[in-house]
Amino acid sequence: MSENSKNIQVVFTPWEINQTQLLKLHIWEGLGGVIPGGNAELIHLGDQDVVDKIVEDSTGLITVADKNPGGLTYTFGVFITGRKFINNNLYIEFICLPSDSYERAKNFYTSPGSATYDNIDDAIDIVWPKNKNGSTTANIEVGTDSTNIPVFRDNETGADFLRRICFSWRKDTVFAFSWDGLVIKDRGQEAQRNIKTSIGGNGIWRQSNVTSLKYNKENNYSQFNPWKNENKDDKGNISISTTGEEDYSDREPKKVTSYVQHNEYRIIRPEYEVMSGNDFSNRSFIESGGYSKVVLVGEDMPNEWKLGDIVRYKRVDDAEKDIEPMKYIVARNELFYSQAGASEVGPHGYAFEWTTTLWGLEKLKVSEELNNE
Repeated sequence: MSENSKNIQVVFTPWEINQTQLLKLHIWEGLGGVIPGGNAELIHLGDQDVVDKIVEDSTGLITVADKNPGGLTYTFGVFITGRKFINNNLYIEFICLPSDSYERAKNFYTSPGSATYDNIDDAIDIVWPKNKNGSTTANIEVGTDSTNIPVFRDNETGADFLRRICFSWRKDTVFAFSWDGLVIKDRGQEAQRNIKTSIGGNGIWRQSNVTSLKYNKENNYSQFNPWKNENKDDKGNISISTTGEEDYSDREPKKVTSYVQHNEYRIIRPEYEVMSGNDFSNRSFIESGGYSKVVLVGEDMPNEWKLGDIVRYKRVDDAEKDIEPMKYIVARNELFYSQAGASEVGPHGYAFEWTTTLWGLEKLKVSEELNNE
């Protein structure tokens, strides 16, 4: 067990026993099905039984706890994917596991399978690894748009399968395989109206990048059915067929239908049209990284936000300016923890640091001006 002056405690069991000490821990998590992972540095005295354990063991349990009032705690299993030895130092790389049942969690990432599920809810409940007591670690804050439509897994690992269907869960949502397990959260207008957390003005969090403003034209498109051409009367909508004024809706096939998404044309079963639209909207947002990007760094652990939460933020040096805070979503968290003797400090130069990446939710004026592309 290690604890720093900020009352941040890190426990790595069973590795921090038998004369083995944790010198460094670096972990991360992100939106869109990114596999959470990290690396660590440990030192040992070189006894043979310790060396044998280091060579043979492939799993462990990490707890990161903020012992200050109101502080958060994260606990997750890890599976080691690589290790190096230099004298008495051990360097390991690992992925974070979504369950305390190591074998089932490892299979979630590595074992392909095929199956049919009655609906998305059943698929997640069955495929997502449960803890040994049978409980799930899924945290789903919104309901699905398609509760009674079967979904199919075709020679996919559990992670690949859930990554695919979670994009289809509901429009304007984000999901993640996080340190807390599977999370699916709302990023739509209702969530943006009920923001509880504001960042900036207190000096704890420092913006480490120049605010990156982005434009991705796919965020301005939505799925439409070319048979119905449902947007034809909306002159301001760019998701519209331009092939003519004739109405073809009475000729639409009964067993299949078509849809257009930006420059993609696909043929699907009609009942999957909503799920397909959800997938396009959510995937476009994740792949574009929002409308702007901000990276915050602090020498503390936040207790007011987690991955996927929506916050308001403006730079500390903008505090005296007439600038309204903008709305962002927490897209990535990264923690670096080191003790004396570690081979490196954090990416921003601190022995302990927390890095949060925010993606802008508000469309910029340049996006509005370019939405006819």
